[in-house]
Amino acid sequence: MLNVRKIEQAMSDAKITKAQLYSRTKIARTTLDAVLNGSDAKISTIETIANALGVPVSYFFDDQQASHNAIANGNSSVAAINSDVTVGQNVLLEEKVKHLEELLAEKERLIKVLMEKK
Repeated sequence: MLNVRKIEQAMSDAKITKAQLYSRTKIARTTLDAVLNGSDAKISTIETIANALGVPVSYFFDDQQASHNAIANGNSSVAAINSDVTVGQNVLLEEKVKHLEELLAEKERLIKVLMEKK
């Protein structure tokens, strides 16, 4: 059974508002509102929402008995397959890494300037 709270949790984890979800999915507001209010939804609608939030479709269902057995076939790792990191979290982490790299570059530049003054 579809668990609306899990959709809301995935939105929260990805830091995505309803308006942003409308924009990303191109699902009609009335349809998306109905889904978020617990109405039955087409699997294609749920797939679109899952893709926008970076989670598997099965994440949204209560009676999920997901198997976490996976074999790396060279195209992706087991860690990537079973990852709990959402797209929104991934974007935030990438931004943080970029910021830290910029900070490190600035520190290196300052060290070089100070070394030249000696």
